[in-house]
Amino acid sequence: GYSIFPRVFSQATVDALNHRLELVLRGEYDTGFRPDKTPKRIKTKMPIVSIDKFSCENGQTMHGKNSDETRTKKLALGYSGNKRKKVLQVINIHKSDRLFRELVTCPLLGMLVAKLMNWEEGARLCQDQIWAKPPGAPPLAFHRDSPYFMFDPSPVATVWIALDNMENELGPLTYV
Repeated sequence: GYSIFPRVFSQATVDALNHRLELVLRGEYDTGFRPDKTPKRIKTKMPIVSIDKFSCENGQTMHGKNSDETRTKKLALGYSGNKRKKVLQVINIHKSDRLFRELVTCPLLGMLVAKLMNWEEGARLCQDQIWAKPPGAPPLAFHRDSPYFMFDPSPVATVWIALDNMENELGPLTYV
């Protein structure tokens, strides 16, 4: 079964989570640790930018050389740079970002899950996953979550938190 709790978080919280997600997708981790899985970086040609003349805030001037050279660099593109319409996945973002850690380890969320599942001893976090799906990206296949987790006892609860408004044309999560 499933339960729906609309608008649990403030817009400011959702905006902050989206901002932090963008930074993590770009390889910026405020804890200093990487998530367990991140999207592959893409190889791209980057111009070598040299400064000809640049005025600093303190009024000093720096001189450099211009160059038309390029070098191939692996670049981490965040969600906003995802031009390939590919679904991006991050596993265990809580290891790399404090705000997401606060979200997935929220005591109130844990108590709610335990109550819904009739677990007397509370809930525990197995992992978190981010699925960043840009408009036009292919759908994810229908699946069941429970076969991926081999726990004893076996009941598993999945908590899905949307960071975007879910409209039909976006292809929201569907339960059958």
